[in-house]
Amino acid sequence: MPRPAIRVAVDRRLYRLRNLVERCFNKLKNARRVATRYDKSTTVAGLLNVLSDERRFPSARIVVLDLHGEYGKALGDRANIFKISPDARNANEHRLCIPFWALSFDELMRVTFGSLPPDGKARNIILEQILEAKIASLTAQPIAGVDSASITADSPVPFSLNKLWHDLYCREFGTYLSAGGANPSDQATWAYECDPLGAKIVGDAHAAVPPRFRKVKNVAADPEKINWLPDVLNIRGPLEALGARLRVARYDFLLKAGDWHPELDGTTTKTLADLVGQWLGSDKPITILDLSGIPSTVTNDIIGNILRVLYDGLFWARNLSEGGRERPLLVVMEEAHSYLGDNGSSAGCLLPRQNGRQRPLLNNAACIRQ
Repeated sequence: MPRPAIRVAVDRRLYRLRNLVERCFNKLKNARRVATRYDKSTTVAGLLNVLSDERRFPSARIVVLDLHGEYGKALGDRANIFKISPDARNANEHRLCIPFWALSFDELMRVTFGSLPPDGKARNIILEQILEAKIASLTAQPIAGVDSASITADSPVPFSLNKLWHDLYCREFGTYLSAGGANPSDQATWAYECDPLGAKIVGDAHAAVPPRFRKVKNVAADPEKINWLPDVLNIRGPLEALGARLRVARYDFLLKAGDWHPELDGTTTKTLADLVGQWLGSDKPITILDLSGIPSTVTNDIIGNILRVLYDGLFWARNLSEGGRERPLLVVMEEAHSYLGDNGSSAGCLLPRQNGRQRPLLNNAACIRQ
């Protein structure tokens, strides 16, 4: 026997508005890609397409830090793309060059030598040699407005990392003929091995080929004595690792940065001002720095360096038409949470915390204005 229908009181006025609730849920479902960060790259690319419209924003200037190489295809028609392996068929793709000498001293140590002995001796010696090399580089190739008396190991002045590595390698691995009270500082006494033709294997600093030294020999019956060069720094492991990085192509964007790579005397074809001009003085509104090919172990330090170069370039040019005061820069930082930490420990935290002049504009973006 069928049960009688249960009558329920209904507010007809509210019932007529039920479609508003249904439409609200439908909109939320359509926007779930953004809410859950799914397909956020497409959303950001759409926003950048609007912001880089020269008809609406003729002075637009945007730099995108692209960790996964996602934005080149979407924005290629209005962007210059800098990547580790550019496609020569695409006129808007260029080689990414980030010269190591633009890093701060601490960043450079992390990227090149890694962990050093805790006593601090090796660190201090390397710091002194880098400073001496930068001063010598200024003598060989002066930079307008830069005084050698005012620079530090953090100053973005070119110097030859290859020569520094070679000199330290000789100091750490070298032996010398010590018979008769020979002076170990005289390179004529150094005990190099010889090749089959009898030539000394002195290595090649430019190609990061290490020298080879004879083994220590101190036999009483043998008049030839060979001993270690004095005052070693106990950094054989870091030197071997740096030599490998100097020789492999994976780090060429940093350690062999094209026209910004120093010769052994520290001179370069192009300057840091040329690099800033390449990134910010483009004829297109967007510059994409494709960081997808950078080793993950150095990503934080590289991003910190990029942000500092951008900030300093805008700051020192603040009174010019291309400076940050007249023409702000929008920096879009993909996956910013991975390098813009709250504790200030990551190198990428440098820019957003400096002088309090950066204002967050969108998620993963910052507007730089002096």
